[in-house]
Amino acid sequence: MYMDIFSNVYDVVVAGGGPAGFSSALAAARGGAKVLLIERYGYLGGMASTGLPFLKYGDGSRQRIFGIAGEFASRAISSGFAEGDLAKGWLPVDPEGVKFLFQEMLLESGGDLLLRSVVHGASVEGGSICSLSVLCKGGSRRVQGKVFVDCTGDADIAAYSGVPFKIGREDGKTMGMSLLFTLGNVDVDKFRSALSDGWARLVKSRGIEIPREVRETTFLDEENFMPFVTFANRPGEVTFNWVQQVLDKNPLDPQDLSEAEVEARRRIQLLFNKVIKPYVPGCSSAFIARTACQMGVRESRRIVGLYTLTEDDCRAQRDFPDTVALCTYGFDLHASSRRDADRVIIDRGFRGLIKIPYRVMVPSRGPENLLVAGRCVSADRMALSAIRVMVPCMSMGEAAGRAAYLASSHGVPFSQVPVDRLRDMLDLRY
Repeated sequence: MYMDIFSNVYDVVVAGGGPAGFSSALAAARGGAKVLLIERYGYLGGMASTGLPFLKYGDGSRQRIFGIAGEFASRAISSGFAEGDLAKGWLPVDPEGVKFLFQEMLLESGGDLLLRSVVHGASVEGGSICSLSVLCKGGSRRVQGKVFVDCTGDADIAAYSGVPFKIGREDGKTMGMSLLFTLGNVDVDKFRSALSDGWARLVKSRGIEIPREVRETTFLDEENFMPFVTFANRPGEVTFNWVQQVLDKNPLDPQDLSEAEVEARRRIQLLFNKVIKPYVPGCSSAFIARTACQMGVRESRRIVGLYTLTEDDCRAQRDFPDTVALCTYGFDLHASSRRDADRVIIDRGFRGLIKIPYRVMVPSRGPENLLVAGRCVSADRMALSAIRVMVPCMSMGEAAGRAAYLASSHGVPFSQVPVDRLRDMLDLRY
């Protein structure tokens, strides 16, 4: 099945096997390119494999995003891994189904996979990346390619190869991180009914008190909790996105990230044992079925591209001659600490269509054979807060993969990819 990965020169090398990277690799392979997808875990999916629902396909009245993202949703539904209305928006998907379908769809296309491997450097010669350094079992190895797509989420390859970038807001602070967790053996009907009138009313009726160490270090208190609960296609399971669970941590600092993981799991145990299990209806026999494989990082690096998507662009639903990806999710900007709670902006009732231009994926400076897709593209913070979620990342990833096929097959820099031809290869309906 596999070529000799470390001696082969691939047409396209994609780093990061989350929604953007999967879609990028699949699109390039389907175009006929020889593709390698590098992923740090032993499976594909990234945040999509945590139980977080895919946000979002529609505007409330009809489905707006198609292509590989839509195909995946259809296959997930037909395989029994998901159920939902794509016109209305969110699609909860069984996390094991994500791992399996991402894997099978890529392998069906003829793409190669390198799992349990982390990119830790890039070799740039003559204005182009010629290889990536990959840390895997056996040590550091070299992967060669003609063009490269950075879907690491943190713009790691871009940073290694001299692409300019920004981090978070003006002071470098980034949105708070979350660690999703799933409860098993929940009486879902009782749970839904108890929360139907909101958390604050449930707290008052049952005399619930949030532990002080949780209340003082997060946004969770007697008035605000469980802002995002999802029900995947699994009986008795409920997944919690405990928003802003870990604050004042830098997702690019290894010590901060380690501390965030430790703190998050401690708080999950504390809250489950002290609040959810004893007080929340439907949870008296529940248990923690799993915690996510990684912290949910909402922002880190954003490259400086040939164009920067702005809040004004999104609000105006501005079209571009090089629109290649779409987003139907609204602004979702979270705070970095308790001190900036007034900066939180959430507009999940958005009913429009944000257009994403190709130029936000093309670095303004750096290797000419590098493209970026996912939550690290060139956008201001407010624009990023909308386009960073999984479905628009898949839309961007597909566009990046098609562009990578064109760049590698025609031997041109990403800045010179024929955009009209690229758009013809995408299923953009607006």
